[in-house]
Amino acid sequence: MLAVVNDAFFGTREQRPTAGVRLDAATQKPRQISLTPGAHSYDGSYTCVNLELGEVVVTVESARANEDDLVVLVKTTQPEYRAPAMVMDAAFFWNRQGFVRHDDKRSLRAEWPTGRRTIHCTRDTEEDPNIGY
Repeated sequence: MLAVVNDAFFGTREQRPTAGVRLDAATQKPRQISLTPGAHSYDGSYTCVNLELGEVVVTVESARANEDDLVVLVKTTQPEYRAPAMVMDAAFFWNRQGFVRHDDKRSLRAEWPTGRRTIHCTRDTEEDPNIGY
């Protein structure tokens, strides 16, 4: 499921097969997608959201330890399903100085004239030719 900010919602809606599905759309059952906000702190230092995609439930939690550190945990509630993956895009706005590069297989580094940030992953990063600009 690809979504842009204009598609953001809370609640439940139906997801039909997209144009890229090669199977007969008549045989594909629509899936219910539900996005439910969970626990969160008053100041936004902790957030939780539950995403139900048919029978799979994915929980995304985020926490800020201080001004510089953000931790994001993506997990599924059913261990029998494949581990969830998170698509992350790191870039600078047009005409801004800086770059983003792979440091190694488990981290990305963003650098700009006044600082830098390293993004650490628990699994090897992958480049997907079907995602991006």
